[in-house]
Amino acid sequence: MKYSIALFLLSAVGVTAQAANCGEVDACLKAGPSPAACYDNERCLCGTHKEINLCYLHCDSDPKAKSAQADVDKYCSVLRKRRSKPL
Repeated sequence: MKYSIALFLLSAVGVTAQAANCGEVDACLKAGPSPAACYDNERCLCGTHKEINLCYLHCDSDPKAKSAQADVDKYCSVLRKRRSKPL
């Protein structure tokens, strides 16, 4: 019984700490760059989406975290494909 209570308390502390970090996501997104400023510049879009993804670093439980990672994969894969082509 003692172990159950200790485990519950530790998990509650972990959830609280993660929830505190999740509150910082909105502030990070507001302070970060906007993809709209990149227009069609692929390098800019890749870097911008990497910075946006970093906002979710300590908040994996946020539903938008997966889509942010998918955007990084999408925009940065174009650059990787171009670099791998021989001249």
